[in-house]
Amino acid sequence: MERIRTEKEQLIKVGKIKKEKPLPPVTEDEIPFDIPETWAWARLALCCDDIADVDHKMPQEQLHGIPYVSPRDFIEDGINFDNAKKISMEDFNLLSKKIKPEFGDIIFPRYGTIGVVRKVNVNIDFLVSYSCATIKPNKRHINSDYVFYTLQSPFINNEIKKYINKTTQPNVGLQSIKVFLFPLPPLAEQNRIVAKCEELLPRIDRFRQGKTA
Repeated sequence: MERIRTEKEQLIKVGKIKKEKPLPPVTEDEIPFDIPETWAWARLALCCDDIADVDHKMPQEQLHGIPYVSPRDFIEDGINFDNAKKISMEDFNLLSKKIKPEFGDIIFPRYGTIGVVRKVNVNIDFLVSYSCATIKPNKRHINSDYVFYTLQSPFINNEIKKYINKTTQPNVGLQSIKVFLFPLPPLAEQNRIVAKCEELLPRIDRFRQGKTA
């Protein structure tokens, strides 16, 4: 955590990332369960280079162009870029100045199917609707897949419930996502957890489909 903090301070100094409001400390009252001594409770934003969305102005749809993805383009194993709305290169260049999804980033819907996340597994230009947050894990110290799996956990679902705005269209704000509690193990432990998830999840899928494990 200290290495990440120091590195982020350096990136802010050279203008690679923006300075943000200080994150609130994690208090004893907030901690929901014990974790190993080598782990630490953090705020999600500490583990990320950025968590943001694009400007809330709907770009004009084009017949051909750059995919502009929303949760309706989510499919079971990823994102359907072919069916996504298309926008002009001009709009893409303008909107991507704020944030541009890249390989290893995580797309987090803030409306509707809140928290039904998808990981970016392609190297193509595209943007994500302002109905979603683009989460950029600190890939130098954090395993993106660990963040991806943790964001799908019942624990994070409870975090969503804590911060959801129950208006006509329930939603979760960017600042709320940034302050989600996040259990952070050492990188080697993150890697082991991801490896175990990738071993077990296909077996669970086969079991659900009525096939032998």
